[in-house]
Amino acid sequence: MTRDRSQISIEDPGVVELGCGEEPDSRSDTTVDQEDLSTVDIVWDLEKTPWPFSDGDVTGVVMHHVIEHLEDTPVAMGEISRILEPGGWAEIRVPFGGHWFRDPTHKQYWTYSTPEYFSSNEAGEWGYYFDLPLRLANRSFTSLWLMV
Repeated sequence: MTRDRSQISIEDPGVVELGCGEEPDSRSDTTVDQEDLSTVDIVWDLEKTPWPFSDGDVTGVVMHHVIEHLEDTPVAMGEISRILEPGGWAEIRVPFGGHWFRDPTHKQYWTYSTPEYFSSNEAGEWGYYFDLPLRLANRSFTSLWLMV
């Protein structure tokens, strides 16, 4: 699927998929990837901050198997919370357990409890580590849902 980049508005990005690759999620209004693929609206290296969105302008974030490739997870989580509008959501998928070790490009390891470090609600036992307005809404061994 080739995207028409002339129709993209950074002022109203809607649901943003970070690290979309060649098969973006169907919910994505705006796609971001470091590679200049035909499916990508904004070519951006997520290691570079701030990300190209204004504070509170993004409805939702889809990030599947991307965050574990970034050097600094707390910075990435901070950027997610910065760009999400009040009531916004983020769906983050990461490999758990032994699957993490297969890929030599993985820089961070996640466990089932890792999201608690970034959550400010009762589900986030360790949320005092980072001052982020994220609330852990749901998690499984395949997905993590955070809300602002």
